[in-house]
Amino acid sequence: MLIAAIIGGGLLLIFFLLNRGSGGGGLVGPTWQLAAITGQAPAFQGVIPAEDQGRYTITFGDDGTFAARADCNSMAGTYEQKGQDGLTIVPGPSTLVACPDGSYGSLFAHALSKVTTWAIDSGQLTLTTSDGGTGTFVAGPAGGPAATATPTESPTPTPTPSPTPTPTPTPTPTPSPTPSPTPAPTAAPTSSSSAEASPTPAPTTEPTPAPTPTPAPTPSPTPSPGADLIGTSWQLTTITTRDPVYQGVVPEAERAKYTVAFAAAGTFSATADCNTVNGTWTATADGGLELVPGQSSIVPCGEGSLGDLYVLALTDSASYAIADGALTITLSDGGTLGFEATPSS
Repeated sequence: MLIAAIIGGGLLLIFFLLNRGSGGGGLVGPTWQLAAITGQAPAFQGVIPAEDQGRYTITFGDDGTFAARADCNSMAGTYEQKGQDGLTIVPGPSTLVACPDGSYGSLFAHALSKVTTWAIDSGQLTLTTSDGGTGTFVAGPAGGPAATATPTESPTPTPTPSPTPTPTPTPTPTPSPTPSPTPAPTAAPTSSSSAEASPTPAPTTEPTPAPTPTPAPTPSPTPSPGADLIGTSWQLTTITTRDPVYQGVVPEAERAKYTVAFAAAGTFSATADCNTVNGTWTATADGGLELVPGQSSIVPCGEGSLGDLYVLALTDSASYAIADGALTITLSDGGTLGFEATPSS
């Protein structure tokens, strides 16, 4: 009996471990929404507002597959649970693009591929990455049938009484006009034969000298907004963000991996470590600046890369200033990107 009890207990434990993610409180079932994210290399932390959490989600299927949304990107792949809390997430083939407006899309997507463990506590899921970073998730709201509005009955219109016809007035006859007598014609006066008009001599016209034309002043050309950005390749020296919270100085040997160049045609090209981001830019006369990324492929770079943070910050640009040869781009969250001109090779 003792041996049977031990065997039975062992089988129950194995069953529990194998099915830990398929029941209540497990990975499978809920659509998990990202509420907070941290990293250790580089060290940053960010909180996702409740209204934006639905843009960063992951759902685990009971067949070992997952589906995720990383803002403007959709992802799918497989996952595997190992032991009590081990977890490996393997994204399938996909092309990620840089999302606009300070998106966490690439940070979230690349963090998923580095997950090593998972835990659920008080209804919150925590995924931990190989560099010690974390993603904290909450279960999304359960879907339900949309409420059907009960139509409101239209009120019965009250009939409008027909108007009483107005009698047509009888016209008053117009009296015929009395003809006026025609006056007799007056005889034209007879001109005297002795009165002859003397011709008046024409006055002599003095020539008016032509005025000397005044030369028009040559207007000074007004530089177009953002003209001082063009013609220089800028490389990143410092980065400070408020959302997520990060501050750091880029080592001199690494600065050439994070660049941006502005073209006169309104396009830009940026290098973000192992990625290249292209898009369009617009500037205003008062120093405003907006960068809109195009369809640029974003892939995970090596450990410690600032690539994702740099792309996120670029898409959140709000204004710029150039002083003493240094470019400062201010972000909409109050953070800054500091640049210097890339040294000539």
